[in-house]
Amino acid sequence: MPGFPGSSPPTASAEAIAGLFMLQGDPLGDDDVRAAIRVRSALADGGRTGIVSHDTALLVGGAGSAVPARARGRFAVVLAGRLANADALRAELIALGAPGPMEHDTDVLREAVREWGEAAAARFTGAYAFAIHDAETKTLLCGRDRFGLQPFHYVHLRDRLVFASDLAAIAHWPGVRRHADHDALTHYLAFGFCPADHAPLRGVQRLSPAHTLRAERLRGVRVTRVWTLPAPAPHPAAEAPGPDEARAALRRRLDAAIGDGPVGVLRTGDGPSDALAEAAIRAAHRADGPEVHSFAIHVEGATAPPVAPLRVRSHAVRLDAASASAALGLIPRRGEPLATPGALVEHALLAAASAEVPACLSAAGGAELLLDRPHYAAFGTALARHRDTRIQASPRQGFHATMPFVRDLYGDCVCVSSDPQRLAMSGPALIGSLLLSPIDGLGASLERADAAVATDLCARIDLAHGAPRMLAPLDIARHGAGPALRTPFLDADLAAWCAGLPQAWRLAGPDGTARPGGLVRAALDQPASPRPEVGHALDLWLRTSLRERLEDTVASTAFRNRDLFRVAWIDRLVRDHREGTRSNGALLWALLCLETWFLGFIDRVPELGPSGFQAECAMVEGAMVEGAMSEGATSGITLSGVAA
Repeated sequence: MPGFPGSSPPTASAEAIAGLFMLQGDPLGDDDVRAAIRVRSALADGGRTGIVSHDTALLVGGAGSAVPARARGRFAVVLAGRLANADALRAELIALGAPGPMEHDTDVLREAVREWGEAAAARFTGAYAFAIHDAETKTLLCGRDRFGLQPFHYVHLRDRLVFASDLAAIAHWPGVRRHADHDALTHYLAFGFCPADHAPLRGVQRLSPAHTLRAERLRGVRVTRVWTLPAPAPHPAAEAPGPDEARAALRRRLDAAIGDGPVGVLRTGDGPSDALAEAAIRAAHRADGPEVHSFAIHVEGATAPPVAPLRVRSHAVRLDAASASAALGLIPRRGEPLATPGALVEHALLAAASAEVPACLSAAGGAELLLDRPHYAAFGTALARHRDTRIQASPRQGFHATMPFVRDLYGDCVCVSSDPQRLAMSGPALIGSLLLSPIDGLGASLERADAAVATDLCARIDLAHGAPRMLAPLDIARHGAGPALRTPFLDADLAAWCAGLPQAWRLAGPDGTARPGGLVRAALDQPASPRPEVGHALDLWLRTSLRERLEDTVASTAFRNRDLFRVAWIDRLVRDHREGTRSNGALLWALLCLETWFLGFIDRVPELGPSGFQAECAMVEGAMVEGAMSEGATSGITLSGVAA
């Protein structure tokens, strides 16, 4: 079948998708096509995506064609990423009578939806976001992978639903305004990142991980959860295998996750990243093992790493104010602020890795699944004090006048700023969003949980509500042209195995005592790498190298006219930090990131990608004149499904 100018081979897969679905009203028009081209040009990999027109939907993704194609058949499919279990699904579908050979993941996805309907989404594993339009039922089904490794944003605009994987791209749909969502900004000021289920732009929502979105013409939109992590096992019986067996099983599973070819490992100073590095080094010891590059932040006074085999190279990465400035420059491209200090470490490591290896291993999710974050111990201590009747109520009560809720204790451990701080700093534009604390959105289940269960619930809150922080390395690599990342701990099987372990095993250190990350740290042959003290570094940079940029930012007319903050309070915050009276580095960094986002993304619309919006519009207008958009004239595009 013929292709189109600029098209890629049928095997090309996109890392970004977008689309439009008419919920009611008139059919698609020329303006909708032009809008789809504009969004295509704004996608992170717009040069590799094409446009397919299908009844009441326009889908963007897959093979790169500037001229829209008319889909033939019942289904039209676009997919970002890949299905990890595509081979198993293909075999099952062929056994059920589906037509083969289903060469591509989009073919498998289409036939799975044909066979099982919406329930097919619960069977998919991997890193993916998809949209499939059914011309027979006039429905659009979209889905996102179990941990949100691939992004997906959508907006309901009167008579249509528009979506895009990239936040920067969805802002180019006509009708999507670049207005900040104040509720999302309040969440950002609390945690250092925006909520997992809606973006910082007003009206723009994110499809939560492990959810599907079903839009039906004349019937609206419905979002459904299709998968959840298994509950941890109860306390094991005395005769059950113990932590030693669990540590050996963890090592075996990580060994199996190391692939062939050169690979890098991002060592962020936690147990899971060290365990990944050891598994990669063990693989390098094999006669046919891969070449391994280990990237870690250089920490003054740290013990020198042991001598590595010939196929292992260790890279000491410097973390300084220049790397922080580079991270600020990425914010407009990402389309949203991110102020968690750990992202600075990941940004520096990825920048170093991009020059050395095509792919890296990230331990994203491992710290949450194996309870290896320092605030888990801090939360346990705070919870014990809270439930000791001899201890009076904490002075920090947020908006709760009686006694501190357990959610507030959790907030003390993870928040950039407390409820009283946000109330004190907020200007007129934010006051309305402070009626409820962002902590309240985490649910009340912690209130009645015992200490052991509450610690596990904290980790699950980190996995769900803290997904933007957990997935920061993937987002940085996606927008910063870094190496491809693999996340073994977020493989469905390994994640379910970790989450299902008894908590006592995950906390059991080599001496049997309970401590955060005990299981994974006891599985290490070498001492854990030091955790970079980013907070202290931030405090120093904002008094020295970044001081002028910070002071110019908060003194600017744009910052002061946004009505977001009480500028006198912010001025005092900066002055106290500069003079050393108080360390306010984390909060000041969050403000600097936020204003960088406003300046680069809200105040100034980023330019479209290199594919050339005007040139593409001219090409499409020519195709329309020649009738290329007519039924059957453009059947060569490979994004559409096969006729039912």
